[in-house]
Amino acid sequence: MTLSDDNPNFMKGFDDNPFLEAYPDLKLPDGRLTFLCQQALLKYAGGDWADLGAFLGRSAMILALKADKVVAIDVFHADKVEPEKNNQHLNYYFKVVKEYLPSNVELIKGDVDNVCEHYDDEHFDGVFIDANHSYESVMSNFTHWLPKVKPGGIIIFHDYWDRWSGVVEAVDEILAQGEAHEIEQMGWCKITKKVK
Repeated sequence: MTLSDDNPNFMKGFDDNPFLEAYPDLKLPDGRLTFLCQQALLKYAGGDWADLGAFLGRSAMILALKADKVVAIDVFHADKVEPEKNNQHLNYYFKVVKEYLPSNVELIKGDVDNVCEHYDDEHFDGVFIDANHSYESVMSNFTHWLPKVKPGGIIIFHDYWDRWSGVVEAVDEILAQGEAHEIEQMGWCKITKKVK
């Protein structure tokens, strides 16, 4: 399988590079990340990262520019993502995304909260949470993955804005509980640091 004009519309923006000066040869797939969110990923990348909800791989590829290793996880299954997409299309996404990711990215097809069981506690320097956007899912992702992040490690929540009230509610509750504290917000990314 090769990246060609035969691929679905999600590949149309493959040449969009917000980091042209520093990475002139970088080619990124389409993705639903604002410019500031992409800047946040690059700013905080380093060490080992988990990308929860990898979708087309854009966030994983940005993290991989500075991270030693990125574990990119997505269900690639229609009943867990946008319902109008069929499983055949999502399986195609998985195969194409897997083909063009850099060598320091491991793509895993699976439920993000189940996959975390394969990693030791305090393994990751950072986690990017961008899977299911319901309150329950964000809280579950945080609860499962927090122990896997090193003390002082970074947790970035994507889509922290009014359209995704479940994300906003969960992140606000997490910050109020004190297990992470806010560093800054860049675009729709709320950047936090693990307290212990």
